[in-house]
Amino acid sequence: MNKHFFRLYILGFVLLSDFRMFALDDEEPGDTDPGGTLEDEDGPTLPINSKLIYLALIGIVFAFYMYRRHKELNTK
Repeated sequence: MNKHFFRLYILGFVLLSDFRMFALDDEEPGDTDPGGTLEDEDGPTLPINSKLIYLALIGIVFAFYMYRRHKELNTK
């Protein structure tokens, strides 16, 4: 069980590190003003739809895992 949890942890880390590795930093070094607000139309756009399928698949697998775990704990 512990080895299985470790593999799921590593998989989650790899999938979530993808967001950080490809994030763009538009700030200049030494720039103290982060610039832009949520209402700023000139600010950079951040698409969220490129990784939604991964999030949905992980959510389905997690729900199935928790359902089976709960079912096994109730039968013991």
